[in-house]
Parts: sequence; C-alpha cells; structure tokens
Amino acid sequence: MSKRILSATLAALLLLALLPVSVGAAGSYTMGLSPESSTVGRGDTVTIRVDLSQSEAKTYNAYDVTLSWDRKLTLVKAINADGQKLDLKNVQSSLRIKGYGDDKAVSTPVAELTFSAGSSGMAKVQVDKAFIDRSANAIRWNATELRSFHPKSAEIIVNDVYRVTLAQGLTAETYEVADGESYTFKASDYDCYDYTVTAKVGGTEIKTLIDNGDGSYTIPAASITGDITVEATRTPKTYTVTFNGSGKSDAKGEESAVYNTPYSFELSRDGGYKYTVSIKIGGKAYTGYKLATDTYTIPGTDITGSIVITVTKTKATGTGGGTTSGAYQVTFAGNGADDASGNKTAKRGVAYSFKLKKLDGFRYEVSVQIGGKEAVYTYNQETDTYTIPAASITGNITIVVTRIVEPSVTEYITLDGQSIYLIFVPAPVEKGHVAKFDGMSMFHSDAYPGFTWLLQTDEDIDTVRQLAESKVSIAEGKAEAEAKYTGDVDLSGRMDMDDAELVHDMYSTHYLLADLPTQEFLRADVNADRRVNVQDVEWILYSLKTQQQGGTT
Repeated sequence: MSKRILSATLAALLLLALLPVSVGAAGSYTMGLSPESSTVGRGDTVTIRVDLSQSEAKTYNAYDVTLSWDRKLTLVKAINADGQKLDLKNVQSSLRIKGYGDDKAVSTPVAELTFSAGSSGMAKVQVDKAFIDRSANAIRWNATELRSFHPKSAEIIVNDVYRVTLAQGLTAETYEVADGESYTFKASDYDCYDYTVTAKVGGTEIKTLIDNGDGSYTIPAASITGDITVEATRTPKTYTVTFNGSGKSDAKGEESAVYNTPYSFELSRDGGYKYTVSIKIGGKAYTGYKLATDTYTIPGTDITGSIVITVTKTKATGTGGGTTSGAYQVTFAGNGADDASGNKTAKRGVAYSFKLKKLDGFRYEVSVQIGGKEAVYTYNQETDTYTIPAASITGNITIVVTRIVEPSVTEYITLDGQSIYLIFVPAPVEKGHVAKFDGMSMFHSDAYPGFTWLLQTDEDIDTVRQLAESKVSIAEGKAEAEAKYTGDVDLSGRMDMDDAELVHDMYSTHYLLADLPTQEFLRADVNADRRVNVQDVEWILYSLKTQQQGGTT
C-alpha cells in the first residue's frame, strides 16, 4: 500500500514538472515602453515609462526588469513601481530594476526613467529581460521570463537646440530653436518705431535675415548653426502734420511730429470769430489732446500716424461767439473725455454742470476753456459734480478731461547701492490699448493682474513713484510680452534646477537688469508677490519635488 502511495506522489510530481513554466503569472502580461517615439532637443530631458497590460491578472507584486540605452542618453532619474528613487551611481548604459511587496495595479508603471539627451541623432531605449509575477504564485512557481512586448523599445530623436537671446523690444513664442527649423521673432512696438535688426550666430552676422514687412523677422533654418543673439536699435517714427480749414492760417505748429514726443500747436483767435478745432490721427478722430490758453498738446504716445488738424473759422453771430439765442457748444476733450457726461450745449447766464465716472487706478485733471481762455469751475465732492458759474458762460466751452495713470511701485530686488523696482499698472485698459513706460509697451501679467515694467536705479521709492507717474501712459498697442509664472525662468521651455539657481543668483545680486532679458527677471517672481527672494526658489524646488513624486519632469 505504501508503494502505491509513493508511486502516486511521484507521478504527481513528474506531472507538475512536465507542465510549462508559463502557468505562472507572466503569461498573462504584456510589457511596453511609452512613449514609443519622441523628439527632444539636445540637453532636454525625456521620461520613458515601463508599462504593463494584461488579459487575466489585475495586479502584480514582483518585478525584475533589465533595460539598456544608447550612449547619446544619460539616465538622470529612475523610480520603481514602489515609488523608490534608485541609486544611479556607476550606471552607464543599462539598469536592472527589481522589487516586490504589496499588490500593485497593472496600471502602475513598473518603472519611470528620465534621460538627458546628449548628442544629436536617434537614440533607443529597450527592454533586455523582464520577469513579472503575483504573490499567489510565490509558493509554487518561479517567476517566468516575459515574452510579450508592445513595444520592446522606444526611439528618441535628439535634435540640436540653440538658445536665442533677443534685445529689448523684441519678443517670440519661444527662446529656443531646434536644428533644421527656422526661427521667427517680432518687434512689439513696430507701429511706433523703425527697427534696425541684426542677428548673429557665434558672433557672425546672419546675412539671410528676412524682414517680413509686418514687424516680424525670420532666420532661415540653413543659417542656424549655433546660439543666436539678436540686437536691435529702434527709432521713433516721424509723421506729417497738415493744417486744413478756413482758420488754418491762424494755427501755428511744426509740419512733422515724432512718436513719444508731445506735439503742440497754437491757435491765434481773431475777435468776432468762433473757431472749431478737430483732429485726426491716422485717419481716426482724436480728442485726447490737452488744451491750455489756445495751446493744443497731443501726448507723444498718441502720435501713431499722420496728423490732420482742421480749424474752422466762422463769423460770430452773437455775444461771445455764440448764437443770438445764447446757446453755446460744449465739447469734451482729453483722454478722459469718454468718462465725462453732460449736455452738449450751455445757455448764456445759466450755470453748467457735468460729472465724471472715474475709473480705478487713475487720477483726473480737469480744465475749462471758454472762447479760448481759461475759465474757473467748482467741484462738489458730495455730489461728484463740476459746475461752471453762470457769469462765465459767454462762449463755446471746451472741457478737457485728462486721465492720469497712477502706477504702484514696489522694490523688486535690492542690489548693492541700487534697487530694481517693479512698476505695476492695475488700471483697466480698453481693448487694443496697452500701458506704456516712456513710450515702450509694458509686459502683461495675468497673475497680478495688469501691466508691469522693471526699472533699475539708485533713487528712492518715492522718487521712482513720481517718475513712473510721469512716464506711464495708456495708448494703442500690444503688450511687449506675457509674463508667465510657470517656473521656467530662463525661457528654456521647461522648469528645472537651473531655474532655481537663476532666481537665487538674481536676488543675490549676481546679475543686473541689463545682464538678462527683462522677461527672465519678471518670470522669477513665481509666487507673484511682486518681489524676488528665497521664497521664489522654495516655490520652484517644491514644484520640482511634486512633479518627481507624480512621475513627470
């Protein structure tokens, strides 16, 4: 009887020995590398996942995977399925990743490997061997070698990527360009300035730079063989000034006007006549001028096209240049004219009142001209009403409302003996307009939100506030560029440790404002508190740590 039992046991063991080893879990898994193909620039990073798919098993516990890669790639980070960061000492072109423990869903990557791309060309990452199993099989089967892959390798195309440094007033979608691609940038204030642009690669001027005629420029791909530096000089545009109308001989002014330089003309009024002045800039009606005792002044940032000044002179038919009925015309002018409300006519001997709908972020100045002469008015703060007394209503009235931007100023970075100040304009800006500093379009920030500019000086903050108020205006145009706070401070297209180092060097006074593009200094304020300090470095480091834990770069 004991022999029969022994024979049965031996038969069972022989039967088990003859069963294929794939009875274990490996037969139900397929492994693949993702993404199967990708394109990166030289010096950029790329992450490859080792993924599983299955038809039967829902989990796995043990894994043993060996991968190899071309020497064009350098492994800079590796995380296994248990979230452990692997030691990469002495790792060159292959890595074995092993682990076991709790159940892991099949959707959990076996590993994530981040490579830095070296020399240009095609590089490959591939699986050499792989063993996957479940804990239920640990007491019966050895882990079997995986045979199903989709795909077993991943291809990485590494392109040469060159950095681009643009002069102030030039902007682009990206500040890198891959080998074999053309590069296009644009002038932000093309409507206001004439640009002379020079592009260089390795100190040699590019003779093939294309002026596209719309404020943008293109460097052909064949000319891009290294890092690019683009220099530019810009000269304010000059426009013609034309006087028309029956009273043009009574107006005196220069025959040309220059952008960002105020333009003034005088009107000498003859007694017994009434005058009407209308102005067009670039073919559009314009009322943003200032008026002081028959001197009309157009702010420099409004001079964006040819100017036509029409002076109409007609014989007066009533006292003070009005009409026999004693009715006078009321004209609102100045850049805040649209914020004023009042009747279009006034009556002789009757006080005239008007109101202003004042916008936040602006200060208002009001002046009144009657018959070309300054007139007094009163202001009632309780009712927010401006009133011209009845005795002053003796002729046509021009009310000039000047809207003055009130920018805020903060000390952005403290340097040795100087400071970099952040000038911020929170005021609402109508569509098609932009805040400008000394005639140059400011940067836009969604984070603050508003328009920003940086100024480096040894003046104190109160002096800078006064300067900013005199230099900042609202005019037609587009923002210099968008200030973004993604952590990509150096404009490389990604956030990494170099960005943290750059911010540290900025507030440690290693760089002055002239050393780097203004946009890099603006992007350094990653926490958007209008200052650059160690907290911005901490923000970047925390973000990088969070990304690593999430398995991204």
